[in-house]
Amino acid sequence: MPTLIKHQRLQPVTPVAPGTPEAPVTPEPEIPALATFLASPHSSCVQLAPADNPATLLPYLQQLELICLEFPTFQDGRAFSQALLLRQQRYSGELRAVGDILPDICYHLYQCGFDSFLIPDHYPAEDALHCIQAIPHPYQSTQRTPQPWFRRNPATTG
Repeated sequence: MPTLIKHQRLQPVTPVAPGTPEAPVTPEPEIPALATFLASPHSSCVQLAPADNPATLLPYLQQLELICLEFPTFQDGRAFSQALLLRQQRYSGELRAVGDILPDICYHLYQCGFDSFLIPDHYPAEDALHCIQAIPHPYQSTQRTPQPWFRRNPATTG
């Protein structure tokens, strides 16, 4: 079973039925693909394939709480660009990386604006979580940290 990392914490993906004491989270809604969403844009979530243009979501960004961006293979990095474009358009909801997510790219995904990561079961989710937290002060500017280290660190300004 894949593992969800959200808010830098491991979370179960398939919760127990709602209303039971063991249910740690509410079940996630069905996440429609972009074409399905555009045919009836009433959902609060959508999933973009690598070839989908994130600009088609601009009129709906206020209603969307979750946008999943697909990585069909670890070699396909188009979702990095999609995430950056959505954040530049002031999308403030959750961005989730889904697909072939290697633990060692999770830090870079986080810095591009991703909030959550669905880690496949054949990769250790604990390693992915460690990678996200391994560098607390990035040197370069990122989506999460717009100013580079030398501008944030008073010891380097002078």
